[in-house]
Amino acid sequence: MVWNYEQRRVLMATAWALERPDFFVDPERVHIWGQSAGWALRHGDVYAVVMSDGHNNYRTSREGMKHAWKWGPPGGGRNWLGVNHLDYLDLARWVRDNPAIELPFWIGAPAYGTFPSHALGDFGFKPWQEFLSAMMETRRAFAATWMSNGPGDTTGVMQEMVPQIRLHQSLPAFSRGSLDARPLTDEPKGQYHPGKWDQDFQRHADKEGGTNLYLRWHTDSIADEADRWEMTVFLTTKAPADTCTVDITPRRSQKFRATPGERFKWSNTSLAGQRELQSGEVVADASGLVTLEKVVVDKSRNRIRIWR
Repeated sequence: MVWNYEQRRVLMATAWALERPDFFVDPERVHIWGQSAGWALRHGDVYAVVMSDGHNNYRTSREGMKHAWKWGPPGGGRNWLGVNHLDYLDLARWVRDNPAIELPFWIGAPAYGTFPSHALGDFGFKPWQEFLSAMMETRRAFAATWMSNGPGDTTGVMQEMVPQIRLHQSLPAFSRGSLDARPLTDEPKGQYHPGKWDQDFQRHADKEGGTNLYLRWHTDSIADEADRWEMTVFLTTKAPADTCTVDITPRRSQKFRATPGERFKWSNTSLAGQRELQSGEVVADASGLVTLEKVVVDKSRNRIRIWR
């Protein structure tokens, strides 16, 4: 049987630290950062934020398969849940299969090494495409870049948002932003990098930028009630444009819940002059997620409201 000793050790160390009053650990702000820390996304009841690489499928990650023998026999082995361990580490599939499970806020960036040899040569880009696509399609809260040596363009999100994010607090899931680059696209932007790297990357992936790099939100004015959800969102001053459009989905809500097919009203008010920019109705999807499409967000701050 394959046991996740390393993961269990980290979970136990976390529990131990939380029980030590002399450590002054805030249980609402426990974050984990590591190259292969993506496994912690399964533990949204413990970690508020996970910062990791994006090769979250060890069946398609060259570096992951190189070390797979440390966990069990070739091709993986049954773990304590009766699941092939490599399937357990296929987080892209798990995220897609469980769209209603709430995850920690995720920041994805290559852990180390020069791009493109590390992200493409060491790991292979396919795991990045699989996982980022799964996060986008299931409307998860995250920010990511796949071209940097280390945090790169996600540094602003780490510095400005991560210290504020709390475990039992709602998150905005941004998707389909007009300022985003994408790992899968029919018309790639940026420079072509010749070499012996993945053809999927060469043909389909944007080569510059990242996803959700410039969007921020206020954590001290969130309204998360049974009958309404409100949040102030905005573009950082470093954004390459003064305004953008983006889909917004409330995630990890504590009180605001929706049933599939339920209808809501919503509005978007610019806090500069208190002008209502948008309003309408929205229907919760089959997973009970409420997504506002093509919301206008600018640097002067926007108050987003959803109510029954």
